[in-house]
Amino acid sequence: MKRLITYIFVLGITITACESKDIDFSNNEIAEDGNNIKSIDLDTKDNVFSKAISEDLAEECNRASFIVDLDVDGNNEAFVVEGYEDDPGIPDYDDSLKYWYVNRIYFVDEECNTTLLEDFEDSYIATSQDLLERNSQSFISINGYIGVDGIGCVYSVSEDCIKNCTPKLNKYGQKKFISDTEIVWYEEAYRSFFDYEEGSALSDLNGSGRCKLPYHMYLRDGEFYLYAAKEVTIDEVKEKAPIDIPEEIDISTAQFILRDNNELDINYYEKDKFGYEFHCAIYFLSEDKGAWDLKETIPGYMDVNLNENNWSVLNEDSAAADVDADGENCEDKLPYQQLVESLGICKYEYPSEFNIDRNLESLLENMTIYYSNYSSEDDFSMDVEKSFIRNFCQNSWFCYDYIFDSLSTSDGLINKQQIEYIQYSFSGQYREFQSISDDYVVDVNDCSSGFVYAELQSYEVISDGEEIVLKANFDISDNRSKEAVITLIKNEYSCFDGYSVKSFQVS
Repeated sequence: MKRLITYIFVLGITITACESKDIDFSNNEIAEDGNNIKSIDLDTKDNVFSKAISEDLAEECNRASFIVDLDVDGNNEAFVVEGYEDDPGIPDYDDSLKYWYVNRIYFVDEECNTTLLEDFEDSYIATSQDLLERNSQSFISINGYIGVDGIGCVYSVSEDCIKNCTPKLNKYGQKKFISDTEIVWYEEAYRSFFDYEEGSALSDLNGSGRCKLPYHMYLRDGEFYLYAAKEVTIDEVKEKAPIDIPEEIDISTAQFILRDNNELDINYYEKDKFGYEFHCAIYFLSEDKGAWDLKETIPGYMDVNLNENNWSVLNEDSAAADVDADGENCEDKLPYQQLVESLGICKYEYPSEFNIDRNLESLLENMTIYYSNYSSEDDFSMDVEKSFIRNFCQNSWFCYDYIFDSLSTSDGLINKQQIEYIQYSFSGQYREFQSISDDYVVDVNDCSSGFVYAELQSYEVISDGEEIVLKANFDISDNRSKEAVITLIKNEYSCFDGYSVKSFQVS
């Protein structure tokens, strides 16, 4: 019943948006204060709506309902959810909410006629949703977790039929009511960071670093539309109102996007020898229209319209820079220095006395399973590279902070550079992996392991100098024991508590 969630690196979702410049604004709804936005909870009791579903209940599933009156005629309808309460297992989902795994969702009208909502099959939704109650027509937003494949839809009822109220958008990205006439759609995309690639424009490359991009939408004739937008100059921005622009924004290369809701998005980037890092500063015109007020700065960049962005930087050749952010010549730095700097690795701070901490302990336990006679000088062939990825990057018995942190920073996806960094931490020797391509990505959630694991029972420090020599005893889960003599070297950039393994000899 559970699904395997696949994450795709995308530059942006191409969508044909209904633009407000094509709409007669004289018929717009008048904004109210949002007091009519209420929370509605999933009702797990049996009712006339859940009983109206004729299809057999799927294995392990139950039925529950969001009961509403969307056409405001005094007769209820319902969204009947078939599924069960479950943790979606996504690192940054809102843990203040409960979630259901959804096998199917049906809309059941007041006459108990049913409509299957195919967008929600095999997904997750929160058990508490928002309901916008209005005099003539109400709306419900049904949102899943925050994530690239998290679902969000807005529905109402028109002429006794279920109506998708954001028909120009796809089903992905949360859609939140912020007033009685406005919602924000949060587009999820990977576009914070782009590596250099000579001969390729950024618009042709896959980005990394997940973004949550807010697009405001307004209500008209029972549907929500995206505000129209256009690219403007800094002079046009200042003509509307004064603006205080932070010094990190280079106005000569920044992109200024003005939207019909008096929102100003300033896309800008920073560039060093490792690639591009994008940000967007979001301003709104003050109520008295006397100044531009900065609301927030977010990772990534906003589009002008969701199917177009002609910002010049996206179309330039992304060839590598010659110097790093500090102005130092890249050729003067060793490969491991370039690696740890590109990943933003900080130096480890050593305690006053040596001890085996959690990450190093996990490494030594895992080595006990896979090595009996190891040296960091051993040949590192392409077959060894593949085994290393399987045994030390995708092993369900072996989890350490660097891997665990990737679950929240990149949804468990690690790239070639990160794999090479783990190997550098492990051995103290920098090696460029030849068996994988530069765009290779590993999902640490897609892990496996053997049938045995080891536990460190005791260790003795034989010598404690430039190299630390240990004698360690391990218990194996298949009722065996092993003793090993281990030589460690300090590596201040190692994710294994500042140490790499020079040799590992099982007695």
